Amino acid sequence: MKKRFAEDKAFQLAFFEKLAAKCGNDLPTLLKLGELCLDCGQIGEALQVSVRAAVLHPNSPDLHYVLGCAFAASNQAQFAIEHLKIAVGLGYDDSQRMEKDQHLQPLRHLAAFRAIVSSLQDGCS
Repeated sequence: MKKRFAEDKAFQLAFFEKLAAKCGNDLPTLLKLGELCLDCGQIGEALQVSVRAAVLHPNSPDLHYVLGCAFAASNQAQFAIEHLKIAVGLGYDDSQRMEKDQHLQPLRHLAAFRAIVSSLQDGCS
């Protein structure tokens, strides 16, 4: 089952890479490509795609969330926290996803991360 999942993700990644080459500035395409790069362990590529997308679409809460995940996965906690705060400030409100997202694991011990999650749970974003 894991192999099938990995094959599906690899197929989706190849598809969205081609789509991004044709529709390079499209937010949903860049967002999905960044997420797929993360899921496939291509952290550097996820950062590159997401940073490019953030320049083009600076007001997307989902994009800043993905950037936070990419920075966390690359052990850049300060940038990860910064982008998670931006995401929340722009309206991101899925505390359950934030708590469960494997890419944010390196941040779980940080007080700043726990404060972000708590603010979402308390409805004080």
